[in-house]
Amino acid sequence: MLKSIPSPPSPSTSSRLNRSASHLCERFNRFCGNVPKKFKNLKILFELDISNNRFTDKFRCVVLQLPQLKFLDMRFNEFEGGVPRELFDKDLDAIFINHNSFVFDLPDNFGNSPVSMIVLANNKFHGCVPAGILLKLVPIWSN
Repeated sequence: MLKSIPSPPSPSTSSRLNRSASHLCERFNRFCGNVPKKFKNLKILFELDISNNRFTDKFRCVVLQLPQLKFLDMRFNEFEGGVPRELFDKDLDAIFINHNSFVFDLPDNFGNSPVSMIVLANNKFHGCVPAGILLKLVPIWSN
């Protein structure tokens, strides 16, 4: 006899968003649907980890509206479409958007990002690595 599997929760129904939260870790929850627009109210959010869920839809620009955000982890979801070029101008320390279905050309401002770690693997990115990236790597190669 098969048992019905309950609907996966969504972050808007499973927890109340605290406007004073600095870290939001919602990984491995089977959340699905869209990233809630209410996330923009988290003005001091430093870390957003929504990895390993079943989020869909396009990259939500609400992430770009978080002024204190330094760590963004959206990997292992079902996001699709493009990634806004503004992501690479944002003052982030880490970007993990791997294992989704993003499709876009690497923008010319890709080298502007100050991140210490960026992982784009297992998406459908196209284009050349901008010269700015290579210039940042020269000191590493010369050591």
